[in-house]
Amino acid sequence: VTASEALGAGTPVLISRQSNFPEIAEQGAGIECDAFDETAWSRALEAVCHDEDRQRELRKAAEKLAEDFTWASVVDQWEEVYRNVIAERTPVAG
Repeated sequence: VTASEALGAGTPVLISRQSNFPEIAEQGAGIECDAFDETAWSRALEAVCHDEDRQRELRKAAEKLAEDFTWASVVDQWEEVYRNVIAERTPVAG
């Protein structure tokens, strides 16, 4: 929830490679670091805090990606999952 709230606010996200949100880094909305690499986290923080061009890029991507995490979007995705499950379990008459 915290990562999606940050994205919605247009805030760049630093994320661990060991997390379950790889799409944040893949979509350019954040920087992915190894959870145990202190140097990588330090460099990522410096990039976010001191590089205004990088900040803008990350913010723009974060706002775009956040659209995929709105409640309406999530509800639509879950409804599709349920429809597919129901369709697979419904016996065909014949």
